[in-house]
Amino acid sequence: MVTAGVSDLVYLYIDQLVPPLVSRDDVDIADLVESIRRHNVITPILVRPLSDGRYRVIAGWRRVQACKYLNINVIPARIITGISEEEELLLCLEENLARKQLSRRDLYKFISALAERNISPKDACNKLSISTSTYYRFLWLREFPENIRNLFLDNEDIALRYVDYVHALLQKVDPEKIYEALSKGVDNLERLYIREKNREYLEEFRRRVLKIIQENDSELINYTTFHIYPDHNRLVVRIRDQELSFWPEHISEEQFIQDVINTIKRIREEEHKESEEGEEAEIKKRAKEILAETFGMSIPELEVTLPKPPEEKPKREERAEEEILQGMIKPFLDEIERTNFVVSTEELGMIVQEIYDVADNLEKWGCNNTAKLFREIGRKLGEKYLTMPMYT
Repeated sequence: MVTAGVSDLVYLYIDQLVPPLVSRDDVDIADLVESIRRHNVITPILVRPLSDGRYRVIAGWRRVQACKYLNINVIPARIITGISEEEELLLCLEENLARKQLSRRDLYKFISALAERNISPKDACNKLSISTSTYYRFLWLREFPENIRNLFLDNEDIALRYVDYVHALLQKVDPEKIYEALSKGVDNLERLYIREKNREYLEEFRRRVLKIIQENDSELINYTTFHIYPDHNRLVVRIRDQELSFWPEHISEEQFIQDVINTIKRIREEEHKESEEGEEAEIKKRAKEILAETFGMSIPELEVTLPKPPEEKPKREERAEEEILQGMIKPFLDEIERTNFVVSTEELGMIVQEIYDVADNLEKWGCNNTAKLFREIGRKLGEKYLTMPMYT
């Protein structure tokens, strides 16, 4: 309880008085003016002395305004002493609450004044008979741009719970967009809020998916794109030519991450297969070029028909070599057996030596079986046309 000394009735000049710490905006003094015109001021005002010789009104500011309107120069008053500014504010608040329910703007003024003077939230809520959540929402209003704050203070149809929405949005959205949405109605504000919540969630999930891709195949990061659609709460991930869509309403995070991992595995397998086929094609092309360069037109060009791969695939090198050997090299060996070459011994020796050089290169490529077949070609040519023994 506030303990203070109150003076006897005194009369103060109107120009000695200053407004209270917090004054209300919705001041209607018409009835009060008429009452004072007829009966003068009956109830004294309550003031607190200031260091400059003036007095600040604690209770009765409407009476002071009515007297000014009527050109009355003095007013009855009681002077209270021995109280702090905080106690003065609480007295002023009690007087206003006793007279009329505070408007939202008046409540904002009092809460701001109480907070500035370090009145505890608990004491402020008790005095104002409001919840803690309402108290803090009014404090958040102090941080808002003025145009947004005025929308809340001047339109009590806008529920205070939407202060929470704006408080969250101001951390990441242009205030003008928030003002535009709120001024058109709370439905627009809700849509904006949900959109940004979706964007925040999807961006966080995008980072998780990106990490999964990096852990499984870091090279694929360069071929991965993300598209966030916050209006539809959708994330689209494109890895090379594979597109995956994440809708939280239709698929769990765990299932989508597993789909991403499976897609990476599938892409790896396809790339591996393409690499094998490309390497096989390169070996086949090179072998054909070497044989054509070596024998010229002496051996007819053969059509290459690769056999169907077995169900159980052998190792990549062996499969590539075996297909080439069966499809290309062996027919040339058969051709050597039944063809007579019209070349000199010197020319044939150079051909044989080149064949052995090719075999050496094939071994360097890791095509050992193919190299053996090339050596067999050289050996058969040597045995058939040269008297010198062939090395292996």
